[in-house]
Amino acid sequence: MSDKEEFFISDDPANADRRPIKRKGGYLGPLVLAALAGLAVLILSLIIIDATNSGGKIKQGIASLLGVDEAKNPQPVTPIEPTVVEKVVEVPVEKIVEKVVEKIVEVEVKPPMPSNYVSWKKVDIAELW
Repeated sequence: MSDKEEFFISDDPANADRRPIKRKGGYLGPLVLAALAGLAVLILSLIIIDATNSGGKIKQGIASLLGVDEAKNPQPVTPIEPTVVEKVVEVPVEKIVEKVVEKIVEVEVKPPMPSNYVSWKKVDIAELW
């Protein structure tokens, strides 16, 4: 035996029957597992029903178990004729009148810039050098 194993071996008879305590899991683990299993069964049954085209037979079987006879002999549906209602609404007509109105607007003229100001947009910079 190695030193490590000898360290953990106890000669005390009171500790000889002691075992490590197993921690029990929570209740969510089995619950989630059962939900996943139920979902898998549901999906597989839907795939089998779709592949075998036996949906109508299953529907009739469930209806007969529940005591519903309308599933085998459904009553014919009588179409309801829609009633036609005419509604006359008078829309007022507005007459558009155009008038010519003269509007006098005074524009404020900016004072001229001083003579040493050179606008960079109007001057060719190459001529200045």
